[in-house]
Amino acid sequence: MQPPPPPAEKSPSPPPQPPLAATPGPLAQRAREIYMKALTTTIQTCSYSAFAACFPTPAAQKPEVLKSAWKQFVDKCQERGQWEWGEIERERGVVEGFNGLEGVLAEARGRMNKSKTQPPPSGDQQPQPQPPPHTLPPSILYQAHLITPLTPIHTTLSSYLTASQTENAQLYDEILAQRREIEKLVEEVEARVGDLKEAGAVLGGAVEEGTLKGVLGEGEGMDG
Repeated sequence: MQPPPPPAEKSPSPPPQPPLAATPGPLAQRAREIYMKALTTTIQTCSYSAFAACFPTPAAQKPEVLKSAWKQFVDKCQERGQWEWGEIERERGVVEGFNGLEGVLAEARGRMNKSKTQPPPSGDQQPQPQPPPHTLPPSILYQAHLITPLTPIHTTLSSYLTASQTENAQLYDEILAQRREIEKLVEEVEARVGDLKEAGAVLGGAVEEGTLKGVLGEGEGMDG
């Protein structure tokens, strides 16, 4: 009798597919379970005896009516709490957030397993150990979060600042040229004013000496 053939090796099972965005994954389901358990435990603290102690007269005269009201109150609180959790999940994207966290954790596990299978680098190629994120100072953490969204803004502002500086330099050169032109005109005007003052002084002296007519006559003779 021949021995049975050895069983074929089973192929490794594929990794589980990440949950869809709208499908609660394990973390989202666990969070929902914890909330529902806490909600039920909180509501159970409102027992009928504690409820009846707040309404002693109805509890003594109509206990069945009060018990019905207590049951409706408890059920309404349970229903309201479950509805509130559903609204929180929808508005805050709780399921999507937990599913995204699961993807990050799965990627981290894959990298960790991959690093275990690879031989460690030797010598100078061995990387330096990085400090854990929770030990970094706050300045490094918020800079790491802000550098990506602020980089394009910084580039735009730098371009705008460079263009403004170039324009300001051109305006400065134009203002200097206009200032030199104004100074030249002022010098010419001052020279003309000086000439007029000298002419006025000569005429004033001639008037005082009574020789203005002679000066004017000499001028007319020169013109003739």
